Amino acid sequence: MSPEIHSTVVNSDVFNPELTLRPDVGLFADLFDGSVIDAKSAFDDFVHELDILPYLRVMPTRIHSWAAHCPMLLTKIGNANWTTEPANKTGKGRFEVPDRSRFFDVHMEIGVKLGTTKLVVLVHHESSPYIVQAKLNAAVGFEASDRYQSRRKDFIEVFRRECQLADFKFANQWMLIGSAEYDFAGRTIKDVSRWLASMIDEVASAINWTMNKLDAYACFDTDCDAAVIEHPAQPTSREEEPQVAPIAADATTAAVSAQEKGVVRD
Repeated sequence: MSPEIHSTVVNSDVFNPELTLRPDVGLFADLFDGSVIDAKSAFDDFVHELDILPYLRVMPTRIHSWAAHCPMLLTKIGNANWTTEPANKTGKGRFEVPDRSRFFDVHMEIGVKLGTTKLVVLVHHESSPYIVQAKLNAAVGFEASDRYQSRRKDFIEVFRRECQLADFKFANQWMLIGSAEYDFAGRTIKDVSRWLASMIDEVASAINWTMNKLDAYACFDTDCDAAVIEHPAQPTSREEEPQVAPIAADATTAAVSAQEKGVVRD
């Protein structure tokens, strides 16, 4: 990781005492004792109440289930600067890509597979919208597919240098490029909250630095003027638009502002 990046200092009070969970809950595992719907609601409240970087957008929790596997609760966390305008479907499995040089969706997924004591943080790099690898060429054309896969390869290489967390493991699957796992057996809500908030913030910072560096490289390639791009703060209520991560596309460095922290509910 670049020397200018400093590790996030975890606030000992990162767990919000106003958390709207059942009053009888103490251990994190107790959140999942009820029905699947109750567990989904409790997990959604838990993730939305985390004290994380203010520009992160927390989406509503969803239930993912397949075949005979136990259901998994997943909460997506992202930012407007981590995704591009999605390709437009034109029919018969074909998509028109607005900008063939920028065609991606990077985000985190926070998940718990019910029936286990494992909490996971997944980092996904996908096309926008998601298209399976075998169909990408046919769906968007060779040029857009080639540019997407080339930028994805570059993203993974830079991200591996920027994200230097001991608990984080890298991958090179079509969607998944890295993950972290936490065993919450016997752990309190506050324990899990402290670990998860720190992991989310550190991974988000690494994603921002990776995006900034790739944009700077592209700027060199096209001989454009390197400039700092400041995005104004956006409203932070759950109903309104989320804040946008500050982006600094400088030729030598990129500064990610994270002086104040808060939460965006979506």
